[in-house]
Amino acid sequence: MTANERQRSARQAVPPARDRERSGGARPHIGSRGLRSQIVIVLSLVLLPAAIISGLWTWSQYRHLRTIKLAGATRAAERVAADINEFLRNNSVVAATQFARTDPAVSRRDRCEVRLSDVLRERREYSFAAVLVDDAVICVVDTGAHFVSDDDARAEVKAMYGRLLARPAGENGSTFLHLPDERLLILGARVRSAADEAPPPPAEERRVFVITGLRTNVLSYTIGAMRLGIDRGSAILSADGDVIARSSTPAIGDNWFPDGPSTLADAIGRLPPGGNFAAQSQSGEQFRYFLASTVNPDLLVLTGYPETLLFASERSVLWSSLAPLLLMLAVATVGTLWVTERLVVRWITYLQRVTRVYGSGRLSVRAVRIGNAPRELAELGTAFNEMAANVASYARQLEHAAVEKDTLLRELHHRVKNNFQVIVSLLSLHKRAADAQARPTAPAEGDGLRFIEDHVQAMSVAYRVGYSSGDMGETPLAELMHDVIDCLRRTADMAEADIVEIPPAAGHVVDLDRAIGIALYLAALLPAYLDAVKRAAPDADGRTPKATVSAEVATTGPASGPLRLAIGTVPGIAIAVSPLQERLARAYIRQLGATSVDDGEPSRRTIVIPLDRLDANPGR
Repeated sequence: MTANERQRSARQAVPPARDRERSGGARPHIGSRGLRSQIVIVLSLVLLPAAIISGLWTWSQYRHLRTIKLAGATRAAERVAADINEFLRNNSVVAATQFARTDPAVSRRDRCEVRLSDVLRERREYSFAAVLVDDAVICVVDTGAHFVSDDDARAEVKAMYGRLLARPAGENGSTFLHLPDERLLILGARVRSAADEAPPPPAEERRVFVITGLRTNVLSYTIGAMRLGIDRGSAILSADGDVIARSSTPAIGDNWFPDGPSTLADAIGRLPPGGNFAAQSQSGEQFRYFLASTVNPDLLVLTGYPETLLFASERSVLWSSLAPLLLMLAVATVGTLWVTERLVVRWITYLQRVTRVYGSGRLSVRAVRIGNAPRELAELGTAFNEMAANVASYARQLEHAAVEKDTLLRELHHRVKNNFQVIVSLLSLHKRAADAQARPTAPAEGDGLRFIEDHVQAMSVAYRVGYSSGDMGETPLAELMHDVIDCLRRTADMAEADIVEIPPAAGHVVDLDRAIGIALYLAALLPAYLDAVKRAAPDADGRTPKATVSAEVATTGPASGPLRLAIGTVPGIAIAVSPLQERLARAYIRQLGATSVDDGEPSRRTIVIPLDRLDANPGR
């Protein structure tokens, strides 16, 4: 079997995709989502709710930890306020224990100075101390060189006394006055007794007032003690926002106060005792500030923490809780996709490639590596291999049947051709015998035999050309016309130069039925033109006229027509077409489904033949 025959058999066994589409086979719908995307969607539906719930629970725990940290920072600020309260309370205790309103010696200067000196030796945080009885300055003891002279001391203490009386007293009766230039906090305490609670004091009891000067550096040291183990800034403020004392760790710096002149004042006005607020500091960093009140309503404690440090441990807990969750989600997604790719997708892709190669006509291809796949996919691959083997066996059977059919058909056409050739040979012998006899009826009898010979020769040529082309049913158009014209020329006893042949482009083929119709049409009309040319006399230049046969294919694509077939000669030559030839020519035109075209030239006939199938195979 030749290579062409095997290719034809394979095409017959497995028709190409375009033939299946022409036969009405619909291509199945292919979903827009692939297996990977659907797995991702399923994972999202399964894992995403769990991840969201876990994330919300972790976030709620983070908020709870922040609340606990804020409560701890609030308590730390309250402890700082308690330390300040201790200084206020100590001043009241000194006044109550060292001096009594009923003591007759309370107005004696010497006794007053002795007692104040004892207090200042014990409490080094005090810079000076003074006692006033009935609004008169009894004594002033200065250990910090605060006053220039005794008279100056009495005058300044008197002025302090007036300002202290104008300020509200705290829970323990203490008042304060800030002297920022001297770095002192002036504390005042009225000496009280049990009689102050109900009836007015007896006449012999006097009004006693004790004033002490508290060093603000002592306050700065007190509020600067580390709390919560976090760098911070602390300050003691008056109700008006004046800074009495301040302290901060080196990592925080001095620019930790809230930025903007009204931010702190607004917070003091709207926040309750123990409140906190977040604001941008003067350094541009976000801080969390805590306010705490003391026993004196005009004395406040402000503490500020950078939020990055205050909630660092909480954020660490948050990320340490979220990291395993996110890692688990990522690992589950990547692992599932990897397992799916490894166990499912790559085998499906492998089967898809094998199927495509098999569908292209290579019936010997098999899924040989499918045995390593999972059991279900291996069973699918085995079923495909069995199906492919069955189809290949059926294709071989069809191929053998096609070969046998082609052989029988070729043998049939070969015998038909041989019969035509025998008939043509007998007609040729009979015509020569008739021409050799000297009878009046011989020319007419010879013409009749020639007419039959031309038709039989045309049919024989059509079969022979179709048989020699290799594909039965496909006849090369150029070879067909050349052989038919050559046979008609020889029966007319004319030279090759007497006919001008313009064949179509090489490579065009027509089916066998159409080829027989074209050959018979030429056999019906072309002999009349050949006889007319043979009878015509040469022109003035001595040139003899010639018959012309042209075929032109109007090709606009790889399979299009029609075929324009023209038979003619030079103008002015009379063409004698018998009624039988004219009738047969019209019959062949109807058989071909052709149309006659009037070229306006009596010596030329043109028909247009529509071709249902016209293959252009230049490589033939």
